[in-house]
Amino acid sequence: MRTNHTILVIPLTVALLLANCAGSFSDQPDLASPGSVDKDAGTVPGSPKETPAGETPDRSDLRLVETPPAGLERVEITPPEPILGEVPAEILAAIIADVLERSNAEQEAVQVTRAEAVVWNDGALGCPQPGEMYIQVLINGYWVVLEVEGVVYDYRVSDKGSFKLCNGGGVLPVLPGDPGSEPAPDQ
Repeated sequence: MRTNHTILVIPLTVALLLANCAGSFSDQPDLASPGSVDKDAGTVPGSPKETPAGETPDRSDLRLVETPPAGLERVEITPPEPILGEVPAEILAAIIADVLERSNAEQEAVQVTRAEAVVWNDGALGCPQPGEMYIQVLINGYWVVLEVEGVVYDYRVSDKGSFKLCNGGGVLPVLPGDPGSEPAPDQ
Protein backbone atom coordinates (compact mmCIF):
# COMPACT_ATOMS: atom_id res chain seq x y z
CA MET A 1 0.00 0.00 0.00
CA ARG A 2 2.85 2.32 0.77
CA THR A 3 4.17 1.91 -2.80
CA ASN A 4 0.89 3.17 -4.30
CA HIS A 5 1.14 6.43 -2.32
CA THR A 6 4.72 6.96 -3.52
CA ILE A 7 3.66 6.52 -7.12
CA LEU A 8 0.97 9.20 -6.69
CA VAL A 9 3.08 11.64 -4.67
CA ILE A 10 5.98 11.93 -7.12
CA PRO A 11 3.94 13.02 -10.19
CA LEU A 12 1.86 15.35 -8.03
CA THR A 13 5.02 16.99 -6.63
CA VAL A 14 6.46 17.44 -10.12
CA ALA A 15 3.20 18.97 -11.38
CA LEU A 16 3.10 21.45 -8.47
CA LEU A 17 6.73 22.46 -9.08
CA LEU A 18 6.09 23.04 -12.77
CA ALA A 19 2.95 25.08 -12.05
CA ASN A 20 4.89 27.21 -9.56
CA CYS A 21 7.70 27.84 -12.08
CA ALA A 22 5.27 28.78 -14.85
CA GLY A 23 3.56 31.29 -12.59
CA SER A 24 6.84 32.97 -11.66
CA PHE A 25 7.68 33.71 -15.31
CA SER A 26 4.36 35.39 -15.97
CA ASP A 27 4.94 37.70 -12.98
CA GLN A 28 7.95 39.33 -14.68
CA PRO A 29 7.47 43.01 -15.56
CA ASP A 30 7.02 43.89 -19.24
CA LEU A 31 10.13 45.71 -20.42
CA ALA A 32 9.24 48.55 -22.77
CA SER A 33 12.64 48.92 -24.40
CA PRO A 34 13.37 49.35 -28.10
CA GLY A 35 13.26 46.01 -29.86
CA SER A 36 10.87 44.40 -27.37
CA VAL A 37 7.82 42.61 -28.68
CA ASP A 38 4.63 44.65 -28.88
CA LYS A 39 2.10 42.12 -27.58
CA ASP A 40 -0.91 43.97 -29.00
CA ALA A 41 0.29 44.38 -32.58
CA GLY A 42 2.36 41.17 -32.78
CA THR A 43 5.27 43.06 -34.32
CA VAL A 44 8.80 43.98 -33.31
CA PRO A 45 9.13 47.77 -33.03
CA GLY A 46 12.45 49.23 -34.14
CA SER A 47 13.19 46.46 -36.61
CA PRO A 48 14.00 47.46 -40.19
CA LYS A 49 10.57 46.30 -41.32
CA GLU A 50 7.51 45.55 -39.23
CA THR A 51 7.11 41.77 -39.29
CA PRO A 52 3.86 40.01 -38.36
CA ALA A 53 4.23 37.53 -35.53
CA GLY A 54 5.13 34.04 -36.69
CA GLU A 55 6.83 35.20 -39.91
CA THR A 56 10.55 35.35 -40.54
CA PRO A 57 11.78 38.95 -40.68
CA ASP A 58 13.59 40.19 -43.78
CA ARG A 59 17.26 40.44 -42.86
CA SER A 60 18.63 41.26 -46.29
CA ASP A 61 19.73 44.70 -45.14
CA LEU A 62 21.79 43.33 -42.23
CA ARG A 63 25.57 43.20 -42.65
CA LEU A 64 28.63 42.24 -40.66
CA VAL A 65 30.05 44.79 -38.27
CA GLU A 66 33.02 46.43 -39.96
CA THR A 67 34.86 47.37 -36.79
CA PRO A 68 35.61 44.67 -34.23
CA PRO A 69 34.98 45.28 -30.53
CA ALA A 70 37.63 47.15 -28.52
CA GLY A 71 40.75 45.08 -27.91
CA LEU A 72 40.18 42.84 -30.94
CA GLU A 73 41.42 43.25 -34.46
CA ARG A 74 40.19 41.76 -37.72
CA VAL A 75 42.44 39.00 -39.04
CA GLU A 76 42.16 37.77 -42.60
CA ILE A 77 42.64 34.00 -42.83
CA THR A 78 44.10 32.80 -46.09
CA PRO A 79 44.23 29.11 -46.93
CA PRO A 80 47.72 27.66 -47.04
CA GLU A 81 49.38 27.30 -50.41
CA PRO A 82 49.59 23.74 -51.73
CA ILE A 83 52.83 22.02 -50.87
CA LEU A 84 54.72 20.47 -53.76
CA GLY A 85 57.72 18.19 -53.85
CA GLU A 86 57.09 15.99 -50.78
CA VAL A 87 56.03 12.92 -52.76
CA PRO A 88 58.84 10.56 -53.81
CA ALA A 89 59.59 10.86 -57.54
CA GLU A 90 58.81 7.20 -58.35
CA ILE A 91 55.35 7.42 -56.70
CA LEU A 92 54.57 10.71 -58.46
CA ALA A 93 55.69 9.23 -61.80
CA ALA A 94 53.35 6.24 -61.33
CA ILE A 95 50.42 8.54 -60.51
CA ILE A 96 51.12 10.74 -63.54
CA ALA A 97 51.24 7.62 -65.72
CA ASP A 98 47.85 6.58 -64.32
CA VAL A 99 46.26 9.97 -65.02
CA LEU A 100 47.72 10.01 -68.54
CA GLU A 101 46.14 6.61 -69.19
CA ARG A 102 42.77 7.76 -67.81
CA SER A 103 42.70 11.09 -69.65
CA ASN A 104 44.46 10.18 -72.92
CA ALA A 105 46.33 13.49 -72.57
CA GLU A 106 49.95 14.38 -73.24
CA GLN A 107 52.52 14.65 -70.44
CA GLU A 108 52.70 18.43 -70.93
CA ALA A 109 48.96 18.78 -70.12
CA VAL A 110 49.42 17.43 -66.59
CA GLN A 111 49.74 20.08 -63.89
CA VAL A 112 50.63 19.02 -60.33
CA THR A 113 48.60 21.26 -58.00
CA ARG A 114 49.33 19.40 -54.76
CA ALA A 115 51.91 16.78 -53.80
CA GLU A 116 52.43 16.60 -50.06
CA ALA A 117 52.97 14.26 -47.16
CA VAL A 118 49.89 13.85 -44.95
CA VAL A 119 48.47 11.57 -42.28
CA TRP A 120 45.23 9.81 -43.24
CA ASN A 121 42.83 8.98 -40.42
CA ASP A 122 41.94 5.46 -41.61
CA GLY A 123 42.62 2.73 -44.15
CA ALA A 124 40.32 4.42 -46.65
CA LEU A 125 42.97 7.14 -47.05
CA GLY A 126 40.23 9.71 -46.59
CA CYS A 127 38.17 8.28 -49.45
CA PRO A 128 35.74 5.68 -48.09
CA GLN A 129 33.53 3.70 -50.43
CA PRO A 130 29.92 2.88 -49.46
CA GLY A 131 29.54 -0.56 -47.90
CA GLU A 132 33.28 -1.01 -47.28
CA MET A 133 34.96 -1.28 -43.88
CA TYR A 134 38.43 0.13 -43.18
CA ILE A 135 41.03 -0.20 -40.48
CA GLN A 136 40.82 2.69 -38.02
CA VAL A 137 44.43 3.71 -37.65
CA LEU A 138 46.50 6.73 -38.65
CA ILE A 139 48.34 6.09 -41.91
CA ASN A 140 51.26 8.13 -43.17
CA GLY A 141 50.89 8.84 -46.84
CA TYR A 142 50.63 11.45 -49.54
CA TRP A 143 47.97 13.58 -51.14
CA VAL A 144 48.45 14.26 -54.85
CA VAL A 145 46.11 16.45 -56.87
CA LEU A 146 46.65 16.76 -60.61
CA GLU A 147 44.82 18.87 -63.17
CA VAL A 148 44.56 17.83 -66.80
CA GLU A 149 42.75 20.12 -69.24
CA GLY A 150 40.50 21.55 -66.52
CA VAL A 151 39.70 18.19 -64.89
CA VAL A 152 40.94 17.63 -61.32
CA TYR A 153 42.25 14.20 -60.27
CA ASP A 154 42.48 13.65 -56.49
CA TYR A 155 44.85 10.78 -55.59
CA ARG A 156 45.23 9.25 -52.12
CA VAL A 157 48.51 7.45 -51.50
CA SER A 158 49.77 5.23 -48.68
CA ASP A 159 53.35 5.48 -47.47
CA LYS A 160 54.01 2.14 -49.21
CA GLY A 161 53.21 3.74 -52.57
CA SER A 162 49.81 2.22 -53.32
CA PHE A 163 47.38 4.85 -54.56
CA LYS A 164 43.80 5.29 -55.59
CA LEU A 165 41.81 7.96 -57.37
CA CYS A 166 39.26 9.51 -55.05
CA ASN A 167 36.06 10.26 -56.94
CA GLY A 168 33.42 12.28 -55.17
CA GLY A 169 35.25 14.51 -52.67
CA GLY A 170 36.52 12.34 -49.86
CA VAL A 171 37.58 13.39 -46.39
CA LEU A 172 40.70 15.52 -46.42
CA PRO A 173 43.45 15.29 -43.85
CA VAL A 174 43.90 18.04 -41.31
CA LEU A 175 47.04 19.75 -42.49
CA PRO A 176 49.60 21.26 -40.12
CA GLY A 177 48.58 24.80 -39.22
CA ASP A 178 44.98 24.40 -40.41
CA PRO A 179 42.18 24.79 -37.85
CA GLY A 180 40.18 22.17 -39.80
CA SER A 181 39.98 20.53 -43.16
CA GLU A 182 39.19 22.28 -46.37
CA PRO A 183 36.67 21.17 -48.98
CA ALA A 184 37.75 18.53 -51.45
CA PRO A 185 38.57 19.66 -54.99
CA ASP A 186 35.66 19.34 -57.42
CA GLN A 187 35.85 16.43 -59.80
